[in-house]
Amino acid sequence: MFKMIVIYSQPKEIELFEAHYFSKHLPLIKQLPHLLDFSVQRVTSTQNAEQNVYLVTELKYADEESFNLSYTSAEGRAAQQDTADMMPYLHELPVVHTGKNLEV
Repeated sequence: MFKMIVIYSQPKEIELFEAHYFSKHLPLIKQLPHLLDFSVQRVTSTQNAEQNVYLVTELKYADEESFNLSYTSAEGRAAQQDTADMMPYLHELPVVHTGKNLEV
């Protein structure tokens, strides 16, 4: 399993960010090829973090190759462009982590 985790800090325009995120950005995410599953969490508390985390999105892929194909696809590029389109509502770009699940 390979994941991409996107962490959004508290938006400067919460209502406008959420309207855009849920009506435009998530439909783009749902169209990503090779995406197995995704989830969105509204963060209610954090520990040991300086960032005021607001929303976390987790995208799941079978492997890193599937993720790379998805990320570089036309749909992936559209989702990346839409992230840039959300910037007027955000203080900063979201933090993005990608990684492979460890077998423990």
